[in-house]
Amino acid sequence: MKHLMILLVSLLGCVLVPTTTWAQLVSESSASQGRASDLQAATLQPQRLAQLVGSADNVSLLSQIGNSNEAFIKQVGDDNASRLAILGSNNKTDITQSGRRNLLELDLVGNNNPIVVKQFGNNNVYDVDLNVSNTPVNLVQNGNSNRVMSSLTATDREYSIRQYGNNNVLNQVEGNATLLQKGYNVEMRGNGIRMTIEQGRATP
Repeated sequence: MKHLMILLVSLLGCVLVPTTTWAQLVSESSASQGRASDLQAATLQPQRLAQLVGSADNVSLLSQIGNSNEAFIKQVGDDNASRLAILGSNNKTDITQSGRRNLLELDLVGNNNPIVVKQFGNNNVYDVDLNVSNTPVNLVQNGNSNRVMSSLTATDREYSIRQYGNNNVLNQVEGNATLLQKGYNVEMRGNGIRMTIEQGRATP
């Protein structure tokens, strides 16, 4: 049996809204405020998103379609925002945002993926698009204004990314090309580090 659930989480409470599609939620919520385009655009603006959803300090939007999916989301601080759209089964997500104005945008299609995201500090961003199965992903951002942009379609891999410091940027693109390694670990320790990893090859 398939289930779709939208979870709205804030420091003020928790509201479960059964719905049929993410688009329907966006349409109905924004129509009541007279701003259909604002809610869609606000997914990348934590403060604006919080205002539209209910003037909450922290906001999380979760949609899951499939079987045996689990999600744990913890937010501590102000103006943190996360949006998770998951299609598949047996996916486990564990999200922690502690600080101010941290942002997570996660789109996942696939099965049996454990995803762990820990954001500590301010203004950190993780924007990830996953079309994978059996692929653990672990991200830690500890500092301020760190950014990771990921697009992963290589399945049966394992990725670990850690950013310690400020203003570090990683662009990650992994497709289905044959790779010798089954994933990799990345650690960025310092300030202002810029890196791109594409098909397992790293460039500044």
